[in-house]
Amino acid sequence: MLRLIITIIFVITLSSCSKKEKLTYNPNSNTDPYLLYKEGLESFNENDYFYASKKFSEAELSFKVVELAARSSIMASYALYGINFYDEADLYLKRFIIS
Repeated sequence: MLRLIITIIFVITLSSCSKKEKLTYNPNSNTDPYLLYKEGLESFNENDYFYASKKFSEAELSFKVVELAARSSIMASYALYGINFYDEADLYLKRFIIS
């Protein structure tokens, strides 16, 4: 009898933890993605690849247009490659190819 009560409590606890809502991506509307991309491109042209990669990644998350987000992802990967972060650059490119 005790086992049955514990099992019922366990099942109720597990079922209450599951989420039924659908996860959606909403771009960050606080920042202008075009400005972020421009800052990243300026930093890239000044050979500040680390900062450029950061700005391109931020722009990628802020763009609503998929093609522009993809371009930001490729530029972030290229900037990471420029500072010899080959593994991270590879991850960015794989993420681009998969999506």
